[in-house]
Amino acid sequence: MICCAGTCKYSRLILLQFETVRRLYNDTTVQYHRDAIGKICKVLGIRIGDLLILVEDEKENE
Repeated sequence: MICCAGTCKYSRLILLQFETVRRLYNDTTVQYHRDAIGKICKVLGIRIGDLLILVEDEKENE
C-alpha cells in the first residue's frame, strides 16, 4: 500500500485526485479513465504499455 505522502505527491504532480492515484497504485481500480492514464503517461514520460499489462484471467482459460 502506498503511503499517504507518496500518493499526495503524485496526485499533485499528475493533477489527479488523491483517491484516483491511490486506487491505481493499490490495483483496486475498477475502470481506467483514458484522461487519467494519459496524464500519468505524459507526466512520467512513459508509454501506456509501460504502465499497464494485460494478465489473462485463469477462470477464462478453463
